[in-house]
Amino acid sequence: MRLIFLRTFVFWTSLGLVACTTTDDPSEGGFFDGVAGIFSGTYDQRQEEKEAKQAEEEKRHAEMQDEQKQLEAELTNVKNGLATLKTDVDVLYLKNAKLSDKISGIQGKTAKIVAEKKRLSSQANSVQKRLKSVSKKIKSVRNEAYAYRKKTSKLKSIPSKFSKDLALYKAEKEGLEKEIADLEKDVDLLEPSM
Repeated sequence: MRLIFLRTFVFWTSLGLVACTTTDDPSEGGFFDGVAGIFSGTYDQRQEEKEAKQAEEEKRHAEMQDEQKQLEAELTNVKNGLATLKTDVDVLYLKNAKLSDKISGIQGKTAKIVAEKKRLSSQANSVQKRLKSVSKKIKSVRNEAYAYRKKTSKLKSIPSKFSKDLALYKAEKEGLEKEIADLEKDVDLLEPSM
């Protein structure tokens, strides 16, 4: 009798389980659906699907970690490149500042050279004017000296009463000749500086 009772219980329980089964997921269908899922093999199938999904997620996670490492390496390279570029830019700014200083120095020297050239040109013009003036004086003194020589040569034939005048003329002639010699020295001194 016990055997019959047990068979009947299992039969009605199985029938009840089969009749109530609406889903294989025990979280949705309850205890009896869970037991039915174990007997029908859907539980194992779901476990395999979950394990496959978890393995796929772990694989994807590992790929993402690898990608993250690559991106971090790229970021490090970019930061290093940026630091190098910043250093290069700083070096270029320093070179630019030095070149600007050199240009300013050259411009200052050029301005001094131009000013000195103007001064020397003005001085050369002044010396040329003085030289022309001295040359005119020399020519004038030579003409006067020539005229006095003529007069003095004529005076030699004049009697001694004019000897005083002759002495004055000779003294004037010697003074003019000395003035000519001094002016010629001045011209000689001026000519090398031009």
